[in-house]
Amino acid sequence: MDPSEHLQTLGRQAYKRENYHAALNFFNSVISQERQPSATVLDCRAATYEKLGDLHTALKDGRRIISEYKTDSTGYLRTGKLLQLLGKDTVALDIYKYGLRNVPLSDTKFQLLRDTYTVLKNGSRSFEVRSNYRTFIPMIPDIRELSLEGWRSMDTAIPTAGSGWMAKLEKLRLVGFMGEINPRALPSLRILELFDCHYILESFSRLSKQGTVDDRVGGLTEFALSSPYLRIDTLLQLLGSAPLGLRKLHLIHCTEVNAVDLSRLIGMGYMDHVIDLDLSGTHVTDTVVESLASRAHRLRRIKLAMTGITGCGVKALVGRPKSELQHLDIRDCQSVRADAVAFARQFKNLTVETGGQPYKAQKKIRYE
Repeated sequence: MDPSEHLQTLGRQAYKRENYHAALNFFNSVISQERQPSATVLDCRAATYEKLGDLHTALKDGRRIISEYKTDSTGYLRTGKLLQLLGKDTVALDIYKYGLRNVPLSDTKFQLLRDTYTVLKNGSRSFEVRSNYRTFIPMIPDIRELSLEGWRSMDTAIPTAGSGWMAKLEKLRLVGFMGEINPRALPSLRILELFDCHYILESFSRLSKQGTVDDRVGGLTEFALSSPYLRIDTLLQLLGSAPLGLRKLHLIHCTEVNAVDLSRLIGMGYMDHVIDLDLSGTHVTDTVVESLASRAHRLRRIKLAMTGITGCGVKALVGRPKSELQHLDIRDCQSVRADAVAFARQFKNLTVETGGQPYKAQKKIRYE
């Protein structure tokens, strides 16, 4: 291996170990030995200076890359990020725009450059990623909302404990994500949505068995999950110890969560302040609904599609005193009869969604 390449490899290894001073020494050695250092090693040194908090020196390397490698996206991305970290968004926007004029479409990070420019131009801290490149997101400082769809890399872990770029993340939506997540790196997280993310459930299940309380996400106001593999202990680990702040809870097709589990959640106070509840396709019974009616007084929207409730459960929900319920979804509830639907529709402020299914009539039951 070439001596310069060897030093660069040692620098990257030190960087990964978060030994930034050692990494800087290795990168300095490489740069001092080369007449024209590569864009890669200059970018590595800039990233190291950034970690050490020396943003202005890092910026010099970023501008040097632009000067010496005008058609390479690396310099524009690094310089723009550093300018944003320095609070100079307008200058960063000009850098990204300048890069888009000079970087060819064949550049592997051209799309990243364009998307970064678009996000900053629109003034958004919300981002949706459908690709599978892992260097994308850290280029957006102070990101607040993140949606990852279809990331199928088995070795993907987001984020690590040292991922400061996730510190202000408030909303995370993962769809089909085959990786793990470290909740300790999400101190500001308030909204978590997980769909078809079985590996995340497995990682949380391990935490639950180890009794690692400190690894709970906690502080969530909205939580949505759809998985046939979710178990109650994992769910409690995900929800954390902040039931009073929970306003939205969606547990869709969570067939491993039974009626006893749901009653336990209600008894622990997780539903007390929920406004929007979706338990479609989950094991909901009249007993669960009656418990909800007695505690979840702030419910305005509830979806119970494809569950086992009967007319008695419907009456318990809609007939309670001072009910704030505005929307009830009982599609494909085979045990709910036509007279129960008619009873619910007597309430003027309540919309009852049945999906147009022809509910069977039976011997009339008096609900009053």
